[in-house]
Amino acid sequence: MASKIFRFGVPMLFLLPWAIYTRVIFFPLFYDDLLHLALIDGRSYPELLLPHPGYSYHRPMILLWTSLCHRLLGPQAGLSLHFAVLALHLLNIAWLVRLLHQLRVPNTVAWLGGLIFGLIPYDEQAILVPAFSLHVFQALIFLISGSLFLSSMTPVRKHILLSFLFLIATLNHETVVLLSPFLGGLSMVASRRTWSWIPYGIAGGLYAWIYQFLPRSEPPAPSWELKELAERGWFVLQALAFPLFPGLNRLLGESLRPWIQGIALIWVIAALLVLARRSHGRIGIAGAAFHVMAALPAALWLPTGYFLHGRRLLYLGTIGVASFWGTWLGLPSSSSLVRTLRGITAIAVLVMSVLILNRQVDLYARSLEPLERIRRLPPNATIRLAVLVNFPEWLAYNDRIFPIGSEGALIFGGHLLPGMLFRVNGTTHPDVLMLQADTPFHQPRGYAFQVSG
Repeated sequence: MASKIFRFGVPMLFLLPWAIYTRVIFFPLFYDDLLHLALIDGRSYPELLLPHPGYSYHRPMILLWTSLCHRLLGPQAGLSLHFAVLALHLLNIAWLVRLLHQLRVPNTVAWLGGLIFGLIPYDEQAILVPAFSLHVFQALIFLISGSLFLSSMTPVRKHILLSFLFLIATLNHETVVLLSPFLGGLSMVASRRTWSWIPYGIAGGLYAWIYQFLPRSEPPAPSWELKELAERGWFVLQALAFPLFPGLNRLLGESLRPWIQGIALIWVIAALLVLARRSHGRIGIAGAAFHVMAALPAALWLPTGYFLHGRRLLYLGTIGVASFWGTWLGLPSSSSLVRTLRGITAIAVLVMSVLILNRQVDLYARSLEPLERIRRLPPNATIRLAVLVNFPEWLAYNDRIFPIGSEGALIFGGHLLPGMLFRVNGTTHPDVLMLQADTPFHQPRGYAFQVSG
C-alpha cells in the first residue's frame, strides 16, 4: 500500500505546483520587473556587475539575466522570465527531496517535504514576480550546496564546486552569509564530524564587511521598537505554523489574534519536543531552526511594513518549514490511528495550500487586467500620451487568510516609472500620466486596494 501511495505521490511533486502556476507564465511584467528594466537600461554586461549608486542592493545576477532576456527576446522576454522562475521552483522541489534522501529519512518524509515546499502559500510572491526570482535561485544554490556537502565526492572537487556556488551566491543575494551555518547544520544533522564549512563562514563575514562600503543608495531604515520586533517575530512564526492559522483565523476572528498566536506557539513548542524524542526528528527541528535563521536578516534589518509586505523574503526559509512539516507528518508510527490522523492532516494541509495558492494567483490575474490591455495594443499603434485612470498599485481580498502580513497582489509603486509599463509589456512607448478619479468602478466590493495617481 505504501509503495502505491509513494508511486502516486512522486509525480504530484511537480504536477500540482505546475498546474497551479502554469498560467503565470503568460502574465505580463509588473512591479519590480519595471525597476530592473530601468537599472539595466543603457548598461553593458560588465557594467551590470558593478554596484548601481541609485539602487540599495548589489544583486547583479538577476540584472544580468533580465538584461539577457530583454536583449534577446524583446517584448517576449516576460514569457521566458516567468517560465524560468517556475522551472527554478520545480528544481528546488527535486533538490530538496534529494537532500532529505541524503539525510536518510523515510521516502514518505522526503516526498511529503518536497510537495509541501512546492505548495506552501508563502511562496507565491517570489514565483509570480520575476524580479523576486533571486530568492528562488538562492534557495537552489543552498540546496545544491547542501547536497554536494553531504555527497561522497572527493574533498578537493567538492570544495571547488562549493566555492564556485558561494561566488555565484554573493552576486545574487545577501543571504549568502547564511550558507556556512546551513552547511554546518547539515553536518550536525547527518552526524558528521567535519569543520569544512567554517571557511565559508569566514568568507561570508568578509563579504558582509565589504558589502557595507559598496557605492549604493541607503536601504530602508529598520525600526528597533519592541512592539515592531514582536510583530516581525509573529510573522516568522506564522510562516512556520502556516497550516494552523487559516482555520484558527476563521474560527476565532482577527479580534482574538493573541489567542491564535498563543495556540500556534504552544503547538510549535510541543511539536518540537515530540520530534526531539523521535528518530529523524532532529531533521524537523533543524528545519524549524533554519527557517528562523533565514528570516532573521530581513526581520532585524528591514522596516516592519516592508517585511510584512514581503513574503518573498521567507522563500529560502520555507526549505526548513517544508522539512519540519514533512518530518512531522511523514515519520512512521506503530499506531494505525496515528498513521491515519497524520495522513488526513497531510491531505488537509495540501488541499488547503492548493486552494490558497489558486486564490492568490486569481487575485494577481484580476489585478493585471489593465496590463493585459496594454499588451493587446497593435504594434503599429501611434500613441503619444497614455492616461491611466485608477491604475492599481495593489489589490487584496477583504477576507484575510492569515492574521499577520500583507496578502495583496503588488502591481505598481511610487518607486517605479509609469512609462516602464508600456516599455516592458508593449511595442509603443508613449508618455504616461496616472490619474485618480471617483468612478462607479472605483470601489470594487470585497477588495481592499490602492490606486496610482
